[in-house]
Amino acid sequence: MNIYESVKGIDKQEFSDLINQGRGEYICDALVRAVHHIDDHKWNLDNCTLFLQHSDPEVRGVAITCIGHIARLGGGDKKELLRTLKTLLDDEELNGRVEDAIEDINTFL
Repeated sequence: MNIYESVKGIDKQEFSDLINQGRGEYICDALVRAVHHIDDHKWNLDNCTLFLQHSDPEVRGVAITCIGHIARLGGGDKKELLRTLKTLLDDEELNGRVEDAIEDINTFL
């Protein structure tokens, strides 16, 4: 059984505090919370893009998913979001998440 948990709010200072701890699970949490609660799509995309190169594949995967969330929540430029993700389609470890995010972008923008 899946239990829905609402995404806890965050501001840019708390985001920075979590990111600066350097732990993958904190980075993932900060990215998801920021996309849902910080109404600055460019800032969110810049942060997601930064973490697309992280050494932890889960952090990269969450950054990809969050780019799809940006579109789902009605933000971002469709061409820019797609351009950011299409370079990652060759990553066999994460291409399923990339395809899901691209589907979100095409559906919601």
